[in-house]
Amino acid sequence: MAIVNKPGQEGSVTLYDIPDAELQKYAIPADKAAKMFPKKSNPTRDDAVSVGGPPEGDVQAYSGHNICWYYCCDHHRCGWCWYYC
Repeated sequence: MAIVNKPGQEGSVTLYDIPDAELQKYAIPADKAAKMFPKKSNPTRDDAVSVGGPPEGDVQAYSGHNICWYYCCDHHRCGWCWYYC
């Protein structure tokens, strides 16, 4: 089973419990995923799916920087790419 989420309005999220056999119908081939979510050499803040604030606590090295994430794929795998923004 896969748990899939879909964001809704006003910050709500709906969860779906999808059987593997049903989920397999919607698998995206790696070459198509690479075109849908290409890895960017110089991503901007506008490319980010999520932005995190500066770290709190004793770590000062990254002070004032946000961390951004976006979904990216190559021809072999997909994952989250992060960068300072």
